[in-house]
Amino acid sequence: MRECWGLGTTKNYIKRGRLRWFGHVERCSDDSVVKKCRDIVVDGQQRKGRPRKTWYQAVESDLRSL
Repeated sequence: MRECWGLGTTKNYIKRGRLRWFGHVERCSDDSVVKKCRDIVVDGQQRKGRPRKTWYQAVESDLRSL
């Protein structure tokens, strides 16, 4: 049904949105709140198991796939 409207897959839709937001963040000034929060590190204990992928790691993998 999504193909009828030319929307593509949900995975590609999410990637496009993430890359669009990445472009917005990169164009922001260095003193903006969004850019300051991009590289924030939270102190405390980590959960057991593999750590979750960060937003920036997801953007890097999206850029590699393109």
